[in-house]
Amino acid sequence: MGKALLGSWKHTNPLSPHYALCNVSYTSLFIFNVYCSFPVAPVAKVIPRTYTVTEGGNITLTCNTSGVPSPAITWTLIGQSGVVSQNSSLTVVNVRRPGLPDNMIQYQCTASNGVENPATATANITVHCKYLNKGVLKVDLAQ
Repeated sequence: MGKALLGSWKHTNPLSPHYALCNVSYTSLFIFNVYCSFPVAPVAKVIPRTYTVTEGGNITLTCNTSGVPSPAITWTLIGQSGVVSQNSSLTVVNVRRPGLPDNMIQYQCTASNGVENPATATANITVHCKYLNKGVLKVDLAQ
């Protein structure tokens, strides 16, 4: 085996869309280690998928992912541009109602590793008014 085979390369099969990422290393005289991995499309799962929180409370969401190579994770708030986080866990402190009739906010986790399409999973968060169930609010309209 010549030195030309040492290192990493992508092995493709012209009859298949699949490929292997291979790495060859030299350990000692006439002994080589060959490691190949086969890419797997990303999968994403958000825990919990639905959550109810009182306004002003905190939530922590987790995005569990799998795939080869390991996917990169991004969190976004649906309806707004920009990435909120690039970690598997997302903690939102002092949650506020979004001003929508259903009081729901949605966070989306995207897992991407360059194999097929990125995978997405969404968490639906219902935000309750912090004054709800705190007693009866009396309003005197006669004045």
